[in-house]
Amino acid sequence: MLQGKAISDLTLAYPPPCSQSLPCLTAKCLCFFSKGLKSIQVDSTSLQKIFDDNKIDLVDFVKMDCEGSEYTIIDILPLDYFKRISKMAIEYHFTSTKPELSEGLIKKIKNSGFHVKLLPNYDDMGFLYAIKETS
Repeated sequence: MLQGKAISDLTLAYPPPCSQSLPCLTAKCLCFFSKGLKSIQVDSTSLQKIFDDNKIDLVDFVKMDCEGSEYTIIDILPLDYFKRISKMAIEYHFTSTKPELSEGLIKKIKNSGFHVKLLPNYDDMGFLYAIKETS
């Protein structure tokens, strides 16, 4: 199934014109470039809505590389939906500048029944691999 949409916490077209020169920490703003660069609008949906609209009961592998929006995407995904996922690979950001974000991400994934392996971070980002724990 191909979705021509971004995944975030909103279902709308965004971003608004860029008003800052630093990356945003939520999916409500996708301004990753300095002022003066052209912004585009992208239709958005949530991971939960993709599961629901497509009647997805099981996903073998979820890969995320979403430049800081991984925190909001994981944060708003209800815990019941994690039961449908077997494995995840997530590139996560702001590991040095906002360590509380990555700590919260890791905690939620672990509390959702996953064994988590982290690769050393560099340039304020890291890699997380998660596999569903077996009983």
